[in-house]
Amino acid sequence: LAKTGLRLDTRGFIEVNDYLQSTNDDCVFAAGDCAHMRNFPRPKAGVFAVRAGPPLNQNLRRKLAGQELVAYEPQSRFLGIIGTGSKESCVASKGTMCLQGAYLWQLKDWIDRKWMADYTTALAEKKKAMMDKMKMDTPSAATGKEALAILQESVMRCGGCGSKVGGSTLSKVMRRLKEEKSV
Repeated sequence: LAKTGLRLDTRGFIEVNDYLQSTNDDCVFAAGDCAHMRNFPRPKAGVFAVRAGPPLNQNLRRKLAGQELVAYEPQSRFLGIIGTGSKESCVASKGTMCLQGAYLWQLKDWIDRKWMADYTTALAEKKKAMMDKMKMDTPSAATGKEALAILQESVMRCGGCGSKVGGSTLSKVMRRLKEEKSV
């Protein structure tokens, strides 16, 4: 990112405004782990990346349509649950509260499975609902029919939180899940 010419924060993330646009190039948008919201600094956590998706999508479409962008303010607190690779231990935190225990593994497992099932089975319905909600009177001269058609059919893809886990930890967990015949 250092070679892009985009303004970065002190840790090397793209600095964005409330519309998720680069602060020095309004044609570049960023969200999630590569971005730093100048007015709303947040830790790097999947919940912020996932929740920034719909406003990012909406503002990309609005930019192409020549319409006013919509400001986005991320939530300030979130529940973080981190698995340790063992069902015996899991850590959770929200604000200043921190807990550890096997019962948190069950909660995390339930949340993750529900999210992935919802993501894979309800994606088409969610996409349609999101698209219906974002219907805009878009002049084709402002966007170009081909660009608009591509955006209307694009789907935001996610590798899942497991895509951010180190190889050895992921291998350990996958091996255990296979032994338990969970996968």
